[in-house]
Amino acid sequence: MDLALLTGLRQGELLPLEKRHLTDEGIDMLTANTHKRLIIEWNPELRGVIDRAFDISSRVRQFVICNREGKRYTSDGLRTIWD
Repeated sequence: MDLALLTGLRQGELLPLEKRHLTDEGIDMLTANTHKRLIIEWNPELRGVIDRAFDISSRVRQFVICNREGKRYTSDGLRTIWD
């Protein structure tokens, strides 16, 4: 939830967020609808949320938001957890 609030990204843009999108500048990705490049610059709060996400599991993983096996959540899976 914090990640969504700090970035303004929607679920469809957060779920496919990968480690490769995390650059020195910030979060560098293409938007879901317009496919335009978006860079969300780092600030202390955003950096903290990302750091906490990766502290949850020490497993090697591709996605920022993932299950225990490091696999990306589906929209339904995320809704189930949220409920």
